[in-house]
Amino acid sequence: MATSWRKKISQFAQQLFQRDAQTITPEALESVKAALASSDIEHKAETKKKSIPRKAAGQTWEDPTLAEWPENDYRLFCGDLGNEVNDDVLSKAFSRFPSFNMAKVSFCFT
Repeated sequence: MATSWRKKISQFAQQLFQRDAQTITPEALESVKAALASSDIEHKAETKKKSIPRKAAGQTWEDPTLAEWPENDYRLFCGDLGNEVNDDVLSKAFSRFPSFNMAKVSFCFT
């Protein structure tokens, strides 16, 4: 799931770069591209290193998906969402808030 999210963000960034290429200098554009590439590499390395143990109802397991989230973040649970809601829809709904970082839809089939 994180890979598709990163791919969508990358595609969106490329669209923005292409649209704004006329107003942004080539040097600034290359600087931003390099920063994005560096950030992506650093995040992948961090994600591979972390092992996050979880415990509930007497069971213990590791949850690697928690490593996808930034440290010291705050999470908001939104329940009773329709089946049409996906990561993109949720991201668009919260993207107007400057502190928004990412959204993830998870399903519980219990």
